[in-house]
Amino acid sequence: MAVQRNWQGKTQMVRSSKGRKSTIYGISEATGTSVTAVSMVLNGSWARYRIKEETANRILENAQQLGYNVNMRARGLRLSRSGSPA
Repeated sequence: MAVQRNWQGKTQMVRSSKGRKSTIYGISEATGTSVTAVSMVLNGSWARYRIKEETANRILENAQQLGYNVNMRARGLRLSRSGSPA
């Protein structure tokens, strides 16, 4: 467990990310934003949906701290393509 400040400046206990995958749900919880907002920011479409730059920066910063990486297998399933040659 580690102590971290949330988006409101309050301290909170956070589980260490060792051995755990960071997800948009965890980023959402840590930043106090919706899962939809996190998804839009990580996909780069946040400006079209009137998400403040301050919020986008907070989400990106938190994603980097948690070591967020896109799960390419999940993305391939969602888009119905694997990206590998047939």
